[in-house]
Amino acid sequence: MTTKYEALIERFLLSDAVHSAAARMILRALQEDAIESLADTYYAGVSDEQAIALLELIAEIGGYEALNMLRDIVRHELKRRDVRLTAAAGLLHNSDNLSKKERKTLERFVSKYASRND
Repeated sequence: MTTKYEALIERFLLSDAVHSAAARMILRALQEDAIESLADTYYAGVSDEQAIALLELIAEIGGYEALNMLRDIVRHELKRRDVRLTAAAGLLHNSDNLSKKERKTLERFVSKYASRND
């Protein structure tokens, strides 16, 4: 990972709670400027726990690129159910930017798969 915000993202993912929270606040303040670096980190390969943290932050930031990434993960991330559910929840967090049909589909998906314990 050689992105503009590499050190900040590393602190967000790997530091103790205080440093991680501080890095998260800075990344949130950067808004859409941070999305590309966050996405690059996700696609470079991270653990499920790290992927979920990244996707939750991306959903909080929102915006066009964030929503497209979350949609892509919901459609294509078939082997990592918790990651896929986090992406779906992130889209629902931005439901003002979804069509009624997309929102209903995501709500059904989340209610169907979130309750499974396998």
